[in-house]
Amino acid sequence: MLITVVIAAVLSGCTADVAPGPTRSGQPDVSLDIQDADEESITLSVGEVLVITPADDTHALRAVLLDSAVAEFTQGTDESGGTAPSIRGRAPGETEVVLSDPTGEADDVSFTLTVVR
Repeated sequence: MLITVVIAAVLSGCTADVAPGPTRSGQPDVSLDIQDADEESITLSVGEVLVITPADDTHALRAVLLDSAVAEFTQGTDESGGTAPSIRGRAPGETEVVLSDPTGEADDVSFTLTVVR
């Protein structure tokens, strides 16, 4: 499937509402409601995990990160007790992230992700 990425030239400069959640690998996760994320700026620490919580079909989301050295995306699963999709900060830097629904039922969501030490 070909995903076309269109990134806005000017981002709003606001920050999305993110909330601490359960932990993975010893660091608290940060939870993000996908409906609040479009054209926002989000900051994670290296090793911190951003858990994406869309309303439906969390396992179906796909992501394009323009700089995969800064962060990595893990697709959600729909198995029994499945997991939500997430993004983990890998190294300090900034990358644009575009989340898409492969079914085409929802609009793409894009935001700037900054990873700090």
